[in-house]
Amino acid sequence: MIRRLRPDLGIRYNIIDSDPNAIYEYIYQINAQKPTGEIAFKTMSLKYGWAKRPMLNRITQMDPKVPISFLFGSRSWVSSSSGYKVQEERPQSYVDVNIISNAGHHVYADNQEEFNSVIRNICKTVEINQDLK
Repeated sequence: MIRRLRPDLGIRYNIIDSDPNAIYEYIYQINAQKPTGEIAFKTMSLKYGWAKRPMLNRITQMDPKVPISFLFGSRSWVSSSSGYKVQEERPQSYVDVNIISNAGHHVYADNQEEFNSVIRNICKTVEINQDLK
């Protein structure tokens, strides 16, 4: 049914040399199983997906040595303003905000190349910081 209603998904989420039906199998499997992730999300959220206990209200309690990297899609419904707010709230900490161009909420699928590049840079930064210890 999903394949008929959303034929674009097979094109949008098809990785070169992979099975074009894999996305439909994935959607089937996540909907056929017991909805544990959805129940957790509902439990932690108020109506419309707002967090009951937003991390933004508690972020300053984290050890300032803990580095934080945010990734947002440039066209995502999730505002990057929270990432910049964390930068303001943690001036003595490493807080990196990355905006993935031409991407919505699913940055890993919408702009794979830029997403992978940003992740590689984050990993290099972590490795460099580990080497300095």
